[in-house]
Amino acid sequence: MSRNIDAYEANLPQRLEELRRGDPAYELHGDAICEGLVFAGELSAPLERPERIVDVGCGLGFLTAKLAEIPWVQAVGIDPSKKAISLAGREHSLPRFYRSSAESFSKIMKKFREPPFHHAVLNMVLHSTDDDQANTIIQGTRKLLQPEGTMLLVVPTQKWLIRKLIEVAKDKGMSQEEGVPWVHARLSQRSVELPVKIRGGKYWPKPITVFNRTLDDYARLLQKNRFGIGVRSGVIGGPHVDEVVPYWEPKDYLNNYELVHRERSLLLSFALPN
Repeated sequence: MSRNIDAYEANLPQRLEELRRGDPAYELHGDAICEGLVFAGELSAPLERPERIVDVGCGLGFLTAKLAEIPWVQAVGIDPSKKAISLAGREHSLPRFYRSSAESFSKIMKKFREPPFHHAVLNMVLHSTDDDQANTIIQGTRKLLQPEGTMLLVVPTQKWLIRKLIEVAKDKGMSQEEGVPWVHARLSQRSVELPVKIRGGKYWPKPITVFNRTLDDYARLLQKNRFGIGVRSGVIGGPHVDEVVPYWEPKDYLNNYELVHRERSLLLSFALPN
């Protein structure tokens, strides 16, 4: 995790300029998450307003600020990167930002008079952590939530990683005969050092480590940490359930439909009672 934070901090100036200009993919993530919050409200008991949201791994805080603009939302951003939190605080005046991991913040939130949250958002966070770190983040996030609170994850699919690797191979000037085995070799690894391309054809100064997970892998992480959602007769939610599945992917709705076509998924899950 520390190596990825070091790489992320080295890339922050370029990322900040990119987000200031407007990153269509990142903005789509925010729109899909806002839709997800509405879906979560329809599936759960009515909540007292304002609804409190914690953006776990908030980075430069652009999503946190977007959530804070919703009239019925109180948004807080946390991130372990000192540099990211410092820049987020300078860039956005409305949300509160804390330099902390989810696990650490669960131990100190009372000190800052932060009550438990109704919802937690993890936007493209878990794909850059190994399983142990991912479990720690999910466990810590659960401690930040009220009973049966919602967690919304945006995660990349394996096709996203394949497309990124093909793009890198082409930019390296590889022929198809060279590029196909090069991509396959990396897909056989549990983690991949991935150069990240930004607008204008340039790459971030440092690659990030991406863990090669399927949606089934994310499902197992959620199940292990007692997150899930009830289903009855094939319908999500309801007073009685036949089974509990790890998550719901609301991909038939507008922004989530587009998100799926960009090889990313929005997963909605609830903290199950102990």
